[in-house]
Amino acid sequence: MLSSSLVMALIFIPVIGRIFGIDKNKNIQINNNFKLLESGDLTQIKGIQGKYINILRFSLDNPKKLIALSILTLILIQVFYGKFGKGFEFFPPIEPDYAEIVIHARGNFSAIEKDKIINQIENEVLKNKFIKNIYSRSGLIKGDNRNESDDVIGSIKIEFIDWRIRPNAEVVINQLKDLTKEFSGIYIEFIKKQDGPPKDKDIEIQVLNNNEKQLQIDTANIFQFLKNKNWVKNIDTDLNIPGIEWELIIDRVKADQYGVDIELIGNSIQMLTHGLKVTEYMPKDSDEEIDIVIKYDRKYRTLDELDKILVEGKNGPVSLSLFVTRKPISKIGKITRNNSTRSKNIKFDVADGQVANNKVLEISKWLKTDSSFNSKIVFAGQEEDQNEAKEFLIKAFFIAVFLITIILIATFNSFYFCFIILSAIIFSTIGVMIGLIISGKPFGIIMSGIGVIALAGIVVNNNIVLLDTYKNLRKNGQNIKEAILRTGAQRLRPVLLTTLTTFFGLIPMAMGLNINFLDFEINFGSPSSQWWLQLSNAIVFGVMFSFVLTLIITPCLIIIGEKNRFFKTF
Repeated sequence: MLSSSLVMALIFIPVIGRIFGIDKNKNIQINNNFKLLESGDLTQIKGIQGKYINILRFSLDNPKKLIALSILTLILIQVFYGKFGKGFEFFPPIEPDYAEIVIHARGNFSAIEKDKIINQIENEVLKNKFIKNIYSRSGLIKGDNRNESDDVIGSIKIEFIDWRIRPNAEVVINQLKDLTKEFSGIYIEFIKKQDGPPKDKDIEIQVLNNNEKQLQIDTANIFQFLKNKNWVKNIDTDLNIPGIEWELIIDRVKADQYGVDIELIGNSIQMLTHGLKVTEYMPKDSDEEIDIVIKYDRKYRTLDELDKILVEGKNGPVSLSLFVTRKPISKIGKITRNNSTRSKNIKFDVADGQVANNKVLEISKWLKTDSSFNSKIVFAGQEEDQNEAKEFLIKAFFIAVFLITIILIATFNSFYFCFIILSAIIFSTIGVMIGLIISGKPFGIIMSGIGVIALAGIVVNNNIVLLDTYKNLRKNGQNIKEAILRTGAQRLRPVLLTTLTTFFGLIPMAMGLNINFLDFEINFGSPSSQWWLQLSNAIVFGVMFSFVLTLIITPCLIIIGEKNRFFKTF
């Protein structure tokens, strides 16, 4: 792309300009201005260029004040955004085409009972006219990509109709909530399926502790704290579901006295519970073997019947109750470990209009002030991905700056020239932050970050044009101030055109305007355009501020450097 634009600029544009260019002889003022820009009296220049020269002359008389004002603005705008801005987000929110309903219920439901509940919810969902298709399943499927809770009894995947003829997905989901609010005894979770990197919930908290009891207590406390927050929705945890299970304790000494084999005791208990596998069978119409299991009749598979089971001893049949006792204990659903440490997870989404990163900071602050927690707390999931992406983009930014620095030093043979150009990159972020404050949007780690890196290239180009012109004028023997004024006047038009073409080229994207040339359609706020809002806003606001930066602040830095003899070559 850049190589093509270089060929276009050096070959085709001059030819086109020669054919269609305006004859300067037909416009006396333009002709006079061009002559004055080259070697004439700059005070005689009229129009926009003349007004700019007057502003620039005033700036060159007060360069230190303007530089100090720019640095102060940079600091204040960063502090202001940190205090009143919307914070940071990993990826831009995109209007989804799909959603999912996850149904939670606690109890020993059969497959038919689960399917019946799911079917009833299906019928209510289909009453909404904005639903195109639904796909449902009942039961918890092990090995599912999303690590579902043990209390999930089923889910319904929803496909919305085209976004052009329906309201926002959040509106449709609220309608579905109203349709399903009459279902009692179950918890219905609504999840919008977002494009971008795969994720489960907005925030995931891992609680780590090898002490199972303390782990349960700390996880439950955090869960209760979050559950009471109005900005938390779709909260989920893998805490053990309340319930009991029976622990059978075998007195091995007594069993040995009666001459009863321990394996025989285990087999007898299995026949009362899940059944005892005796062999396998391969049907003719199957590729897999089928287990043959024997168990007692259903009416005999109760706890009371456990005491009545007889097993063969050395002196004949004896009752299991003589050496097997049972006691109820808390039911343990599953045990998870993270780096060999027992862990529990809490996952949840934040309400619309809230920024997950800000809520992570709020939770972290609360955890630090509460000294009752003895477990290690780690933020994982999207927060972890966000930090990785942030580190990558920071590295990419500094690598780009480093490569630019090498090229600039080799080109201008001056560290101060290089400093001026690179400082423009830092100052241009003022415009990015102002844009975020005006629009009330968070800084997108991915898209806004890429926008800042792209902005750096534009800002560098404008300053290179300015400094290169100044360097040539100084070689021709002009004094410092005269060279700076003439440089600014000559480069005003190229810098202005670069800024305006960038602005008008990106403003449709920044407004969410989508033009489909194939179908001859113009749309606002389409899902595809939402991907680029953060990137385009960063460049648009950044390039507008860098326009002022290049034409005012850069000349001030030049004159300060000349007066203090910073322009030393090597």
